[in-house]
This record gives sequence, C-alpha cells and structure tokens, in this order.
Amino acid sequence: MSRSSAQGVPVSGTDAAGAAIDVLAIIISGLMIYGVIKAIRMLLLVWVVFVVIILVAELIIVIVITAFARGAEVLIPAWIIYLLILGLVIYGVLVVYSHYQNLRDGVSDDDDSAAPPPSDPPQGTAVSPPGGVYPQIWGNANYPTVYEMDRTRV
Repeated sequence: MSRSSAQGVPVSGTDAAGAAIDVLAIIISGLMIYGVIKAIRMLLLVWVVFVVIILVAELIIVIVITAFARGAEVLIPAWIIYLLILGLVIYGVLVVYSHYQNLRDGVSDDDDSAAPPPSDPPQGTAVSPPGGVYPQIWGNANYPTVYEMDRTRV
C-alpha cells in the first residue's frame, strides 16, 4: 500500500484503479461530446464500447460483492444502485448509438432545408367541395327527410 501525502491515509490498489477508470471515463466522454459536435462517428462508437466494458466490469464487481456479502445491508443497496446505473447507461448507449446510425446514414437532425408539406392532399383522401360548403341533403326540397320517406317499399 502506498501513502497519500496529503492526509497520510493509505490508498489501496482498488481505489487507484477506480480513480484511473474515472479519469479515463471523463476523457472518453469528452471525446464523445466532441464527436457529436464535429459529427465524428468513430468517437461515438468508442464511447459505446467503453461503456459496455465498464458495465460488464461493474456487474462482475456486484457479483463478487454478492458472493462475499454477509447480510442484506450491503447486498440490497449494491444491487439497487447497479440496476439504476444499468438502466440509465443502457438508455444513454441507445441514444448515442442511434446518433451514430444517423451520422452513418447521413441523416441530419437540424436540417432547415426540409420541404414544406404538400398543399394538395394525396390521392384517396377526402377534400372539401368547391366553395367549402357541404350539401345539406336532409331538409332539402330535392331530398325528402327521413320521416317523409315512403315506408311502403320497406
């Protein structure tokens, strides 16, 4: 074990490894943001792969905690925290991978040159009659109302 010069507290190898992974995660996340801004697909894919590797490592850690835990006071919070993080990270991975696919396929989110909707309705849709007035067949002199119909032919 090494000693921290600031407080004289011993620092374990797992603490140092955790700090190194956190620094690496910050760097990779910064590169992902740069990739989004500059539309560099490969940086998005690197982030997705890195995050999946971290999730697998965290799963292994939670399984080890489960194997050696003595009591629910450690076990339940570890799994709850892991499952919450898992849900959020899966959502983030899906969003970033979806943006990667958009960049790969040439789809732009902020395309202002989109064509306006067509003014004519497509074939097979109802349109207003000329003048915009629908004919009134009930109560019209040319068409008898329901109660004036000849009921003998029914």
